[in-house]
Amino acid sequence: RANAANEQQRASTRWITQWRQSAMALTQTARSYVLTGEPRFQQQHQDILDLRAGKPGLASQGQVLDWELDWELTTPTTALLERLHKTSTTEAERDLLAQVKAASDGLSRIEHQAMQQAGQSAPASTERSAALAALHSTDYLHVKAKEIALVRQLAALLAQRSQATQNQ
Repeated sequence: RANAANEQQRASTRWITQWRQSAMALTQTARSYVLTGEPRFQQQHQDILDLRAGKPGLASQGQVLDWELDWELTTPTTALLERLHKTSTTEAERDLLAQVKAASDGLSRIEHQAMQQAGQSAPASTERSAALAALHSTDYLHVKAKEIALVRQLAALLAQRSQATQNQ
């Protein structure tokens, strides 16, 4: 039972680390694309989303992303949320997972809108400036902070459950 609890804790910790890293990388790639207009940042953004969704992207083909992610870069077969969902057995954990996903989806919508707006505008245009401002707006930062807080809350809940299992 202790071995199963330890493995569950390792899997949960790996998921938390991957989610946090990919959340930071998504913000960085979106901001970098909007700022520079370099297509590679937009592609890296999509690759990270693909990794989260369990789809093969450039990283799974052996290409390293500029933003370091602590992931095994093999072809993923299961979405990141599904991997944790398999280890999550409580209703509270599933609820937090849904909230994390909703916050992340909200950020993705803002990021995609900003990247689309920037992609259709000249480098020094007011449209590009507005797109960059959207990625630094109070709304964006609020949703980002909410996502981080939810992930921390989920990490604590998972650690609690793992500790309780080990103590049995």
